[in-house]
Amino acid sequence: MSTVATPEVSLTRERAERTSIRSRLQDALPKIVLAPSFLVTLIFVYGFIIWTGYLSFTNSKTFPSYALTGAKAYRRLWGWTFESDPPSSWYTSITNMAIFGVLYVGICLLQDLEHSNGLGNYLRFHIDRRA
Repeated sequence: MSTVATPEVSLTRERAERTSIRSRLQDALPKIVLAPSFLVTLIFVYGFIIWTGYLSFTNSKTFPSYALTGAKAYRRLWGWTFESDPPSSWYTSITNMAIFGVLYVGICLLQDLEHSNGLGNYLRFHIDRRA
C-alpha cells in the first residue's frame, strides 16, 4: 500500500502545531502574570528582612553604618535585660509578649477544641445578643 499525504493530514498537523503553541502560551500565561508580583514580594518582604538582619550586626544607630560588630549589640541587650534592677522595659516587653502569646494560642485552642460548642460560638452568641 502506498501512503499519499492528503491536504487534510497536513492541515491537522499545522492545526496541532498552532494548538501546541497556544496551549504552551496558556500554560505559561499565569506564570508570566504572577512573576512581577512574586519578584516584588521577594524584594520588599524578604529582601528587607535580610537587610534588617544584616544591619542588626552593625553598629548602626539612627543612620545605617556598615561596620560589622558581630553579636555585640545582642550581648549588650540580653545582659541589660536580666541584670538591671528594676527590670528593663525590654524585659517587660518580652514578658508581655509571652503572656499575650500563651493566652492567644490557648484561647484559639479552646475555641477549636469542640467545633460546635467551642469558646468562639459562646463569644459570638453573647456579642450578637448585645447588638
